[in-house]
Formats: sequence, structure tokens, C-alpha cells
Amino acid sequence: MASFSVKNMKYATIGMDVTLKIKLLNKGIEMGERIKATLSATRQSVDIIKEQVDFDQIGVNKIGESKNEFKFRVQADSVEIERLKLTVTDKNNKEWVSFFEVPLFRNLPESKEFEIADGRLVTVVKEGVKTETVILGSGNGDGVANPGESIVILVKDLNKLWRTSLKVSDQYVNPNGINIRVSDFWGSYDHVGGSAKYSIPLISSNCPENYLIDFVAEYWLPDYPNHIIKQKKVSVKVIGKDNTPPEMQWVRIPGDNVIQTRIYDGSVIQNVTAKLILKDDSGKYLDFVLLDNGTNGDKTKDDNVFSYTIPEQRFGLYQVEITATDSFGNVMVRRNPAVFVLH
Repeated sequence: MASFSVKNMKYATIGMDVTLKIKLLNKGIEMGERIKATLSATRQSVDIIKEQVDFDQIGVNKIGESKNEFKFRVQADSVEIERLKLTVTDKNNKEWVSFFEVPLFRNLPESKEFEIADGRLVTVVKEGVKTETVILGSGNGDGVANPGESIVILVKDLNKLWRTSLKVSDQYVNPNGINIRVSDFWGSYDHVGGSAKYSIPLISSNCPENYLIDFVAEYWLPDYPNHIIKQKKVSVKVIGKDNTPPEMQWVRIPGDNVIQTRIYDGSVIQNVTAKLILKDDSGKYLDFVLLDNGTNGDKTKDDNVFSYTIPEQRFGLYQVEITATDSFGNVMVRRNPAVFVLH
């Protein structure tokens, strides 16, 4: 028994009881039996209410979930992250110790005045005191959160819409380690290089109908030369089905004839292809299937970076068109305007 992961904990609210279930992965060479896990605090600001949970047998390379839940309460209102200690024992009294962090928030007011940008045109605050009209998020643009969409939550304050930085711990948000944040540079306003961040969470394709996701939304308000930071709770209901194609973050050919592109989606990406079009003759091109299995130029398996080692070519300048298909048959076709060198 050597590792664990936290399951279905949204976030901890200061002064309120928090329940917590865990999973354990047996990385040993024999069956784990009579497994117990004990939770303990690392600081005096935490009261442990229910400190021990039990497990059934956990086979080799198998994951087991606790039969009951831990319970704890955080008292100090100035703490933002609490570190907890987990001690695991088996029938032979062997012991494994791990630590993990839990994000903490005050009992926040819930915002009812917010909008969802899911590929729609919106007018939002930029650089503290300016505004811009841009397309934010990706999806069908109806202002409703659907599975497979990447959304931006816009909180209304001072009769304006503010992009928000989000904190969330939910199994249906940001699958496969996707976590996208964008910077809104405030240097022209505060003259010190302040940068407000906003999040673009990806909703998993298997998110259930009418599922509520609780976000902690943070945004800045201008108060020269300072910034006012506000936090609110935002509950977003997810409805509908995944009709959103994959998104491409970037594509590159570093110089070693290995093409790489980072693709993400709310479901499993089934197929990624690259068409390399000769810049001076668009009728001539090369086609390749890109892989994410750790072979043929792909450095790491299942990291959403799809790659392929292109066979040696005569020197040429190319543009790249990427096509990606997800498990629902949604197709993305994206042409990158940059020019790449093959040799």
C-alpha cells in the first residue's frame, strides 16, 4: 500500500464539518488485508471529528474505496490551505504515511448574477477599467453549460461582467489533468504589472444530466493603486449532451521533424491526424496519424500531446492542419497560420 487519492471532495468551508472519502492503490506484491487509514492534523487549526476509516481487501495493483468517511473541521479563518496526515496500516501492522492538502474557503455568499460563456460573444472587463467584446469558451454558445464544453464564468458586478479565476474539486471538471488559465494583464492600469487570471474549466462528457457543480469564483475590482479581490460561490447546472469537438492548444515542430500537438476534450480522443501542406504549392501535402502512446516520437503516453516522427524530407516550408475526433464523433479541423520547416 503506497498511494492514495481523494474522491469527490468539493472544497472545505471554514467553520463547517467536512466529510472525506479516499481511495487506496495497492502497489505492493501481496494482498492488502484489514486495511485501516487514520487522519490526523498537522496544525492546531483543525479538529478531527472522525479519524479512522476501514477498507475491504485490496488486491495487488487494485484500488479500494473506504467504507466510511473521515470528518474534520477547520477553525482559523485566515488559513487558505490545510495540510493533513494520512497513516495507513494493514493486518501485519505495517505502516505507510502520506500527506495531502485541502483548499479552504470562508462561508462565501452565493452569486446569482452570473453568465456562462461557452463559445459566445460577450462584452467583458479588460485591464481593470477597459472593456472588450470577445468570444470566450468553446461550445454551442447558448449560455448553458453542457458536457464537453469549456466555459468561462462571468460574474456581474458594478453593472459589468468580470471573468473569474475558479477553484473546484469535482470529478466532472477538467478530466485528464486539463487545467487552463488565462491572464488579463492590468499593467496599463496599475503600472506594476498586475495580472488577473481567469479559468476555462472543461466539463467532462460523462457529467450527469442536471448535475450541479459548485465553483469558488474569484475576481478583481479596480481601486487604484490597489485591487479589490472578491470571492463568491457559483453553482452551475450541467444539462444536455456532448456536441463539442476537441480543442487544440498548440502545435509545433521543434526542428527534429517531430510534430507535436496538444489536444483536449471532455471525452476520449479517438483519432488525430496532421496534414502538412507545402507553403508554395498547396496541392502538395503530407498526411500522418499522430499518436499518444509513447512511441514514434511521442514522449509520454496518455498526456494529450499527440506526436509523430516525420520521415526525412527535402528541405521545405509547410503549414499544418490538424483534425481530431472524439468518442462522440465530434470533429475539429484547425489550420495553424505559422510556417514550419521540414528537412
